[in-house]
Parts: sequence; structure tokens; C-alpha cells
Amino acid sequence: MALLSVALLLVGLLSACESDKVPIGSPTLEAADQAACTDLVDALPDTVADELRRPVDPEDALGAAYGDPAIVLVCGADMPADFDEFSPCVEVDGVGWYVPVDEMGDQPTSVTMTTIGFRPAVQVTVPEAYWRQGAPAAQVDLAPAIRRPLTRESRCR
Repeated sequence: MALLSVALLLVGLLSACESDKVPIGSPTLEAADQAACTDLVDALPDTVADELRRPVDPEDALGAAYGDPAIVLVCGADMPADFDEFSPCVEVDGVGWYVPVDEMGDQPTSVTMTTIGFRPAVQVTVPEAYWRQGAPAAQVDLAPAIRRPLTRESRCR
């Protein structure tokens, strides 16, 4: 009976650990972009916006997660449908970012920001819980890792 109790406890603990993983969808990429994204994920910091890195599912996802609710980074993302050559962008520590205009207001909201001018593109979603300081802090914290392995094709204009 004691052995069964220990087994059930272990199953419960393992299930709890699994539920702490943040699901991240990884896009299908060409070999060069896949390699760059893998290098980026390996170079990412342990903290972003003062939030600790969390395990992701699958473990080899081309992305990372930080905090709870999770700030989620995906490498190899598509450019947002509303992005065009006239879209505003801001450059932070050598990395250009596009943020949709409706997410830049003075009301709490989630922010989805996408790198501009780097291949492959990186998209970071910052939940509303981090509103005001989370997105700018994430931009600063992620810039060194993004600049290293990714190819700069253009600058933010």
C-alpha cells in the first residue's frame, strides 16, 4: 500500500511539473533559419522583465517563456498581417520592433511585438499583467541575444 501511495505521489508531482510547461508552437523553417533560431534560444537570458525563464513544451521549441502569466518568445514567426512599409517601429539597443498601434495606448493591454529587419523574425507576447514596463524591459533584455545569431537585413525606419 505504501508503495502505491509513493507511486501516486510521484505521478502527481510529474503531472504538476508537466502543467508548468508553457506550450509553444514552432514554425517550420528552412535549415538556416532553424539553426539561427536554435542559436537564439540557446543565447536567451535567464530572466526577462525580471521574470524567470520557464520550461516550454516541446522542450526543443524555437522559443522561450518567462514568468506567470508567461511572456512568450517565438523565433521564426510570420510578420503580422497589418505590418507594411509605413508601419511605425522603434529601435531598442540595435533591434527594431513593430508593435500594433492599438497596443500602444495608455490603457492596460497585452502587447505582441515583432522584430523588424532581422531574419528570422522574432515575436514576443507580453501579457497585460506586465503592462507599461514589461514590453520595454523585454526589448532591452532580449536585444543582445537577438543581435548575435540572427541576420540583420534592414534597419527600423
